[in-house]
Amino acid sequence: MYKISEEVIYGLKNGSRDALDEVFNAYSSKIYYLALKYTKNVDDANDSVQEIFMKVFKNIKSFNGNKADFGTWLYRIADNYLIDRLRLKKIHNSYVVHDDEYVEDSGCESDTITKIQLSQIEKLVGEENYQILVLKIGFEMTFKDIATKMKQSDSMIKRKYYQAYKSAKDFYKGGKVK
Repeated sequence: MYKISEEVIYGLKNGSRDALDEVFNAYSSKIYYLALKYTKNVDDANDSVQEIFMKVFKNIKSFNGNKADFGTWLYRIADNYLIDRLRLKKIHNSYVVHDDEYVEDSGCESDTITKIQLSQIEKLVGEENYQILVLKIGFEMTFKDIATKMKQSDSMIKRKYYQAYKSAKDFYKGGKVK
């Protein structure tokens, strides 16, 4: 698991392009899959990743490592941005289409396979449990932070996480639940 160092955060706060590149390389794929889940569109997901990292760079001075770790802070920015984007799209289009079967081929077979596997795992464990997995593994959030965000008890989040983790692990071992 990757942990952003104090030096990198200091660099970000002082406008370092190298620091931004390091953060982007560490978190862009996680943000991309989160954005893809919200947008259901490869191009919109890619645009969202760029917008989210611009927001991170713009708002880095407000980051306080004593209140949250960097991954949690970044996830909140991404989540808020994506929710706002959906709201604006809903207002603009008067509706939002949710197609749980949608997976777009981006031209890269391994990316497509990963998207399909993630989609299958989400179907297997359920949307809420999948979100818990993403928050815990992808964004390294604590059970307490996840419980607060999802308005559930720590013990309930832990139970759901371990149940979903076991199902996902079994899926990856054999391509299906054992």
